[in-house]
Amino acid sequence: MDSAHGVATALDTLATLPGVQECGTRVAQAVRSVRFSTGLRRGWEGARAEASVRWVLRECAMLGRDVTAQALREQIAWRGEPDDPVAAAAWRCHIDAVNSMPPLNTKDTAPPRQVPMRALLAGLHRDAASTQESNSERNAAGILSPSDLNRQELLMAIAESKAPAIVVLSVLLGQWLTDPLTVPGDSFIRDSFVRSLATSRGLEPTGIAVLDIQSLRDGLAHYERGDSEGMVAWFTLVADSFVDAMSEALRISQSVLAGRTDPELP
Repeated sequence: MDSAHGVATALDTLATLPGVQECGTRVAQAVRSVRFSTGLRRGWEGARAEASVRWVLRECAMLGRDVTAQALREQIAWRGEPDDPVAAAAWRCHIDAVNSMPPLNTKDTAPPRQVPMRALLAGLHRDAASTQESNSERNAAGILSPSDLNRQELLMAIAESKAPAIVVLSVLLGQWLTDPLTVPGDSFIRDSFVRSLATSRGLEPTGIAVLDIQSLRDGLAHYERGDSEGMVAWFTLVADSFVDAMSEALRISQSVLAGRTDPELP
């Protein structure tokens, strides 16, 4: 996949594999169970904020940061963001992602503001680099090494493809996890970008799905095989992750409606 045209052709071919369409259908069915729930109709803004908290918690856990849900919520309520600098950078990334999403259940008939993907990605780089104390390092965010530039251009070609959303998101996740950027906070950039793209492409329009990235990482061997069987298995794994995330999203929306947080979350 050496060019945008080559990427588009490859993704279109993947879309014809047996079972891929069914993966998208399963995700759509799971989304419908949440999209018009009472909790989401009345509290979608709070639900997106709670989903951001959970994303940050998972990302910090994977990096070995000692951050709890209670501390995170208290710090965000009082200061607007977490005290831990890494958690703060992740939070900023997800808030930017949420701000790029169209509102849910609004009577405003004006078309939603669209944030260009490349502009969003540049902002996420700055957010992720805000863990660094030096302003010069923050200002240099998004100025990539030649190898990272090539990686990111491939990721953008995938994201900009017109292939079905389940194909675009699955391949984007597989490629990003297999060959990540070497910049600080790459995982925050990846997760928040994927979250925004899944919403804008309509695969998961609520913006509340919190994916289990570790389980996807554990299944990367399917993607890395590169053959038809491996890719179908990868698409199935990504679809399963979105379906599972929508079950959690329903609990999030119900908790927000009830005015409480999930007691099962540490």
